Amino acid sequence: MFFAAGFDREETNNRYKITVQIPNPLSMNSGGGRGTTVEGGGKKDNSKVISAIGKSFYDAGNNLTVKSTREINFTHTGITLFSEKLAREGLSPALDFLDRERQFRPISLAFVVDGGDLRKAMEAEFEMEEYGARGIRRHQQITVERNPVTIITALQEIYNWLSRPGQEIALPRLHLIDLSANGIGDGQDSGGDEELSMESPMQLSGLAAFKKDRLVGWLNEQEARGYALITNKAKRITYVIESPPPFKGNFTVEVFEIRTKKEVKITDNRVTIIIKITAAGRIHETTSHEDWLSRDSQLIDSINKRLAEALRKDVQSALDKAQKKLQTDIFGFGNLIYRTLPREWEALAPQWDELYPVVEVQVDVNAEIRRTGLLRAPGRIR
Repeated sequence: MFFAAGFDREETNNRYKITVQIPNPLSMNSGGGRGTTVEGGGKKDNSKVISAIGKSFYDAGNNLTVKSTREINFTHTGITLFSEKLAREGLSPALDFLDRERQFRPISLAFVVDGGDLRKAMEAEFEMEEYGARGIRRHQQITVERNPVTIITALQEIYNWLSRPGQEIALPRLHLIDLSANGIGDGQDSGGDEELSMESPMQLSGLAAFKKDRLVGWLNEQEARGYALITNKAKRITYVIESPPPFKGNFTVEVFEIRTKKEVKITDNRVTIIIKITAAGRIHETTSHEDWLSRDSQLIDSINKRLAEALRKDVQSALDKAQKKLQTDIFGFGNLIYRTLPREWEALAPQWDELYPVVEVQVDVNAEIRRTGLLRAPGRIR
């Protein structure tokens, strides 16, 4: 069985390549964490990485059999990686293989590897985890819960998006980090024992934006937050906002409740998308010594407006990138018209690629700070 599977295209001979992460049962059964010490002081890793090429992905999968003593089985593959090269050429060959393969689970999580070195991605060590695929999954879950600079996308969602009119794909972006450049991972601390690093060898931030099955560009962290807000995928977001005048300093707000509704209006063949976001936040920290939270309602309204503006900037950055620059409908505006105004969509569909970049999008954000933590006024120092 495989923990993770990666799909790539060879540059030299243009053949298809599969890279897989397989478990090492001798190491894992011993209960030795991410690796077991063997005679001579070495380590047996919990997993190994092997690759094979072929004229098709199925052919490459069959060719894995000559490199492993274990049966080739995709049943437990929880992580699916696509190289940047394959993504720019088109994911159709890989998706066709994955959708047909009865062993491959549609709940497997999908990523695009920025730079495309799938072997390095699978060989990267999460020192606090048993094996790399689990480290990627946990890293993604924690990131999405606290800071929506990425998203969670399973293969099934990709299949659904590709079948929906007016909807394009957005996948999480995975970027490798050289921890040795930061002085991490030298293997020993001052006492000579192995030092475990909690830092991830990968950065999960930003999104890969597609048009049909081809990668057309990347969204950075701010743009990814805006995408999560527009598509109602954001759970929590933290903002550090400047205090309203005449006060100095800033305050840190965690937005813990976010709801997004999208509407469409068509007047005289002019399409308008309306995005309504309602958000509630709590104050986690302030660097101001003034008790501005106990002031008049106008000051509180000013604080709420500043929070709303921070949310609006994220949304606008995503719109500017995906709608204006990349011109790909990853927000599903076309699908919104298809579902709510099907007759109008029949007329718009043939020219949607030309209409989408110039569609007017109105963003309405209503933000409110509901909680101030255990303190209302800043702590006083004598």
